[in-house]
Amino acid sequence: SANQGTIVTEGNDFGFNLASSGGGNTLKSFMDDIRIDNTVLAQSDLETRRKQDANIISAPTVDNAGGATAVLTTSATLNGTLSAGTLANVYIYWWQDGSATTNLIDFGAPILQGAFATNLTGLAISTKYWYTCFASNSIGTAWAVTATNFTTLAALRPTITNAAATNVLNTGACLNGYLTSTGTALASVWVGLEQIK
Repeated sequence: SANQGTIVTEGNDFGFNLASSGGGNTLKSFMDDIRIDNTVLAQSDLETRRKQDANIISAPTVDNAGGATAVLTTSATLNGTLSAGTLANVYIYWWQDGSATTNLIDFGAPILQGAFATNLTGLAISTKYWYTCFASNSIGTAWAVTATNFTTLAALRPTITNAAATNVLNTGACLNGYLTSTGTALASVWVGLEQIK
């Protein structure tokens, strides 16, 4: 058998006896984690490791206070923060203002404590949306305190200016113009010609 922090040489079996201070009432249980170090750890190092491991199983805390960024006409980046729990499954629920339909974004594998974000596309132009974050792990669950809203940008029209004709001949000329802005999408250009008598 070996106690916490005992050096075990390669090729040897090891075990941990869990007992009361009196030496009796041995607890039979499963070992759910083994950590192997290449260096001898002092008692203070072992205590630091124990505290770090304890943080892994704390209940999560999540928020979306940072709000949405990179908001365009049909897309936006939704931001959140896992501020406690160390490791948790994270989800974002979002919906259009006034709609009864709620959409779910599942981040899949658990994420580490810190900021997280996802890009949302296919949104309606000039429309208000809401979203809120949810997190869960083996200890508990948590919702963001409040939902956050954002409004996609309005569509912009293209702008164009005329320029003087060049290469003017008896039977032809080059008609010029300048597309100063495409607006919020690619623009098509037509040239109209009117004969003045």
